Amino acid sequence: MNYLFFDVECSNSYGGIGKICEFGYVLTDENLNIIKHGIHLINPDAEFQDYVIWHIISYKVEDYYNAPKYPEVYNKYIKDLLEFPDTICLGHGIKNDIKYLNDEANRYGLAKIDFQYIDTSYIYKAFYGEEKTKGLKAIVKEKELGNHKSLHNSEYDSLMTLEYVKLLCKESELSFSDLSKKYQSVRTAQMDSSHQSTPRKASQLKKNDFRSDKSANHMIRGKKNHSMFRLFIERGDPIGERSDKLAGKKVTVSMNYEAEHFKEMVILAGLIKAAGGEYELKASNCDLFATFEKIDKEGIPFHCNRYDYVNEAIKNGKNIEITSLDEFLTFLGTDRETLETTQPLDIDYVLDEKFRKYITA
Repeated sequence: MNYLFFDVECSNSYGGIGKICEFGYVLTDENLNIIKHGIHLINPDAEFQDYVIWHIISYKVEDYYNAPKYPEVYNKYIKDLLEFPDTICLGHGIKNDIKYLNDEANRYGLAKIDFQYIDTSYIYKAFYGEEKTKGLKAIVKEKELGNHKSLHNSEYDSLMTLEYVKLLCKESELSFSDLSKKYQSVRTAQMDSSHQSTPRKASQLKKNDFRSDKSANHMIRGKKNHSMFRLFIERGDPIGERSDKLAGKKVTVSMNYEAEHFKEMVILAGLIKAAGGEYELKASNCDLFATFEKIDKEGIPFHCNRYDYVNEAIKNGKNIEITSLDEFLTFLGTDRETLETTQPLDIDYVLDEKFRKYITA
């Protein structure tokens, strides 16, 4: 008997239909020894929801769009994994993943496939006598199994599911076969392509409209601003005089500033590129963090979650320089007033035809 732990991530699930962009897996033997593991990136042939870009995916958007589409990956890799001889599939909340596999089978008219599966979240729930199933992030954090902040990488999620299953086996002193018989029956999933669905059309991103209201310059509330900013980080040109002031360094700015300053952040990211550095959205990966104090109407400072991640990374041995945004801008030879009074840059050039159709207006 073998076990295939797997997980998928989707670029969006608009219309209740998941468009898969990752398939990660860990194949083990009956004793939960790893035979092989890996991850397949997939071109979802659909746009990425902003939340997915911010909080889910571990790779650049461009990496997904440069990957093969689902039918090719499915026929070449996924089908063989799901049909691996004498194998039961496992996953945390696996019913969702099965639904997404069905969505793609319907979307692309793929042949149906049957496989046996076990939802490990119910085993965990039953083993500890809990009233509700618990999220993978909560389990990983509670049991100190790994870095819970690295979840939503489909391969890592599969590995973490394996880790807590091994923990249950250790605590129960049972093999997984016996553990699953005691707490969870094996079920069968059928990927049926009999009901076809029409993919939601993605229209072309229109040029950003910089109005005077705050939402137009907001990274989240502004119309697709974060998608454009992320593409500019990946594909945009340097701005200003070239230097090596930040050679090889990754820079992150407090969300207290970034969230409401799309126009300014585009310019700042370009200045960082010109200085030999790059802008980093994940604070724990940066080499330099620029703080920014923001006060609410009651005079209370806003909290910045990115600052927490930076401090945690420093405690774990990461060397991160912390400075104020104003000091950092002075270092680059500019200031906030200059950024905020400069006219918006036209950065539509970061969208070639391959990318335009995936981002809606």
